[in-house]
Amino acid sequence: MVRRGWIRRPGPDYDRVEFSPSDFVAQFPVEIVLNGEPCHVPAGASAAHVLELLVLGGRRIAVEVNGEIVPRGRYVEHELKPGDRVEIVHAVGGG
Repeated sequence: MVRRGWIRRPGPDYDRVEFSPSDFVAQFPVEIVLNGEPCHVPAGASAAHVLELLVLGGRRIAVEVNGEIVPRGRYVEHELKPGDRVEIVHAVGGG
């Protein structure tokens, strides 16, 4: 079985790649649903850790886990569990 995912390359860009889940399961054993897509993260990963992995730290975003907004001040302590449904939304300003 092959899944698609995003991988960071040097610089600010990302490449869409195909990979076998078994390649990552040992390193990233916890499966969550991230913006509607299955995603593996390290055991004990927090919302802040996932944002770091996605290179989204410091951006204006909102994080929702299982339908509940996670306050920005709790990203570090909010540990993700298997099966959690995580939605990350960029805040957009304007008028």
